[in-house]
Formats: sequence, C-alpha cells, structure tokens
Amino acid sequence: KRIYFVSDRFTLGLPNLCYIALDAPKEIRQITNIGVTSPYVSSDGIYIFFVSYFEETRGEVYQIHLVTGEIKRITNDKYLDFTIPLFERILTVTVVWMKETIAFSSKKI
Repeated sequence: KRIYFVSDRFTLGLPNLCYIALDAPKEIRQITNIGVTSPYVSSDGIYIFFVSYFEETRGEVYQIHLVTGEIKRITNDKYLDFTIPLFERILTVTVVWMKETIAFSSKKI
C-alpha cells in the first residue's frame, strides 16, 4: 500500500510524482522526472493519470503504468489541459476508469 503525491524534493522547482510505502514511511521514492500535476490513481491501482507539460506547453493528460513505468500520452489536441492553482479556484475533479474509457468531470465549489 502506498500514498502517491507530487513533490519537487528530488527535482527542485519541477514537481514530480512520488510515493511513500506505508510499511516504510520514511523512504520517499520518485516515480517521474518529467514534471507532473493532478495525479489520480486508477480504481484497479495499476495506473496513475496526470497532467504534464513536458511535450506541449498547453499540457496533456498521461498515464503511467505503476509496474513497468511506461508513460503513455492520453490526450493529443490543441486544447489547454491544465490545473488551475488551488488558491485561484477550488475544483472537485472526478475521474472514472472503466476498461479502456476515462471520464473526467469537474465542478467549481
């Protein structure tokens, strides 16, 4: 069992995906090094979905396979895929993972 979070402790100024294993809470491990925001763990626990800007300045949605480390780009469009900073807006975001379908919805609180 793990807790996933975003931190720049390994890449100063560039937030990346990290985790802490519950059986070794003092060991923090870095998963990505490309810059990550808004992580969401799939319901089966195999993937984490996130937004990154490493290929496009508009940001795109990616998934990382937690066993193999393979990163796959999910969106590829001309639209702005981003996360508004929490201090500007508070959003609730729901991501539903069903087989090959990912559904995103958000609502301003």
